[in-house]
Amino acid sequence: MLAEDVPTETPKRVKLIPNPDALEKLSTFQKAAYIVFVNRLRSLEPLTRVLFGTLGDIKDFAPAIARAAAESRTPSFMIVPDLDRLLGSLRVVLTLWLCYLALIYFNPIPGGANLVAMAKASAMALALMPYLPIRMFIPALRVCILVNRAELIRKAQDSRSMATRVPDQTLPTK
Repeated sequence: MLAEDVPTETPKRVKLIPNPDALEKLSTFQKAAYIVFVNRLRSLEPLTRVLFGTLGDIKDFAPAIARAAAESRTPSFMIVPDLDRLLGSLRVVLTLWLCYLALIYFNPIPGGANLVAMAKASAMALALMPYLPIRMFIPALRVCILVNRAELIRKAQDSRSMATRVPDQTLPTK
């Protein structure tokens, strides 16, 4: 083609069909290398077709081939959401809303507004580590709830004792 030879036919697509018996004999590293190699070959094939069509346009022997190749390409601007990141962001938003609601409706929360800030930072850290199961944090949550209840009971008892306490000394009046 580069030496002024006009090709008689367009390049044909070749399907890469792996041999399952041969793949089973490979080590895990070799399987991974094979998969990477096949993916690179698959991404190289459309580029080769575009190059063939462009050269055909330049040499003026295959303008129809170039148009057909350009029409068959999928758009590169297609947006595909990443479900893991979407799930992580939903967890962060849910955590923030739960903390805001707890702060509004359960007023004596230890930490108050600091709880919301710490929950946001913790939720964002957990969103970056999606492999950690939520069940792992249930014992710590139970301990926090028990400590909170104990603190509320202690404050209630202190307020009752303050109300029934008789002052030891009276202030002199003038």
